[in-house]
Amino acid sequence: MIRRLLFSLFLLLICSMSLLAESITYTFANGRISNDGNYKYYEFDIEARGAVGDTRIGSTQVYLNYNSNAFGQNVYNNSNPSIGVVVTKGALTQGSIGGNPSLSYYGNNSNQGAPILNNNTSSRLAITIELNFANSTDWSNPLPAAPSGWAHVKMKILNDAFNAGLSFQQALMGGQQYLFNNSTKYNPVIAEATDDADLNPIVAELSSFTATAHNEQVHLQWQTLAEVDQAGFNVYRSVAPDSGFIKLNAKIIPAEGNATSGAYYSYIDSPGTSGLYYYKLQDVSLSGALSYSSTISVNLKTMIAQSTLPPETFELRQNYPNPFNPETRIEYQLAQQEFIELSIYNLSG
Repeated sequence: MIRRLLFSLFLLLICSMSLLAESITYTFANGRISNDGNYKYYEFDIEARGAVGDTRIGSTQVYLNYNSNAFGQNVYNNSNPSIGVVVTKGALTQGSIGGNPSLSYYGNNSNQGAPILNNNTSSRLAITIELNFANSTDWSNPLPAAPSGWAHVKMKILNDAFNAGLSFQQALMGGQQYLFNNSTKYNPVIAEATDDADLNPIVAELSSFTATAHNEQVHLQWQTLAEVDQAGFNVYRSVAPDSGFIKLNAKIIPAEGNATSGAYYSYIDSPGTSGLYYYKLQDVSLSGALSYSSTISVNLKTMIAQSTLPPETFELRQNYPNPFNPETRIEYQLAQQEFIELSIYNLSG
């Protein structure tokens, strides 16, 4: 009898230890800067993984710290969720009965299975994704040993002079992660990852960006000093200086420079009507991060191109094209009006 009791206690201890050993780990992944033409956003995935991949995930909750200098305070707005932050479910929390979003495995089924958001503090967002059908192995998803998307987060950037400052509030998450029965908790909960991304990355360092009106066309030219992990450029045009920009090129203009030397680029636009037009460049990194140049303008009616800021120094730019036949273009700028003399030499001097 004593042996049987000890054996039962031993089995109970083993089972308890196995439950306690089921860990869940949260990390950040796939951070990138996006733009809808009016606002910049920082988008990223929150991923989760298990220790051995033999459990099914239940209701879970993440506490996300962020830099309020970059994104503002209390980013979730209940009356208009798209103002500051939008959260959508990842691959790990997808699934619905019969394809009906109101019968989703996870999320708020009164709102088409969406995650539940709350401002925990002025700089911390609580994200809850509930399992709606506890104890069901058919209507819950396995938690794999490899990281899988728990949620995708898109936050509006209010001030890109600050970094993202993302982290998890691990101390609050410890008792909020459940297995598929919604009673057994994952333990330990590991949420030590951070993401302090630069929200205004310099992918390509521009030395010049000009627009010239010529024969009802706009000739755009830009030169880089260096390009770090640069995929290429997109060209945007608008009739307003601060909004309404549309992308002109169908395919990305591929990068030609590298980390130690830049390259020269050109693009010809045909707006179709006269008027004042504004242009800016979008830098695209190999990781998908996006950044933008300053805006320049050109007046097709008067055929005078101008930057938004007057030149501060004298500059003589590289001729383009080079080599050339039969003609090339040499541009320069002056900080003030004065007479100049331009001498051109061939390779023989």
